[in-house]
Amino acid sequence: PSSVSHSRREASHPTAKRRRIAPESRNLQSDAPVLLEAIGNTSIEDCDFVCPACGWEQSNKRMPDYQRHLKTHLRPDKQDKTRGWWCKGVRIEDKDEFNARCKENGLKRIEDDAEPYWFHDHMRVGGCCQTFSRRDALKRHVANHNVRCGGVIAEGLKEGDY
Repeated sequence: PSSVSHSRREASHPTAKRRRIAPESRNLQSDAPVLLEAIGNTSIEDCDFVCPACGWEQSNKRMPDYQRHLKTHLRPDKQDKTRGWWCKGVRIEDKDEFNARCKENGLKRIEDDAEPYWFHDHMRVGGCCQTFSRRDALKRHVANHNVRCGGVIAEGLKEGDY
């Protein structure tokens, strides 16, 4: 009888989640001059709204939507931390201030047991060092309560907003 109750207790406790391995970019990554030229073009009159990297067509002819799509093809090199949107947490010396602001605003804080790591040239805590092609994707990742990450939303090495 005691072994049955023991096995029920073990089964009722959730097991630790395995860390999810992030998938590669959905869109082909490119730095072709024709793509960079299309991103630089802001004239509706000079635009055919067809992506030079994948052939996708922006049917509603909205330039912001088209530009956002084009930028999904430009994820920076994983070795270049100066560009792109990185889940980089906060500098370790800023953790307490970050957590205090999050507590005031009812936002997710960086956990006390979060492991410190080097990101470029600073010790940081709270991020996973995953890269994102757009700011909104990073913001959604950090806000996700199923992810332990927290920290600044800023491009490259900038410190940005909490």
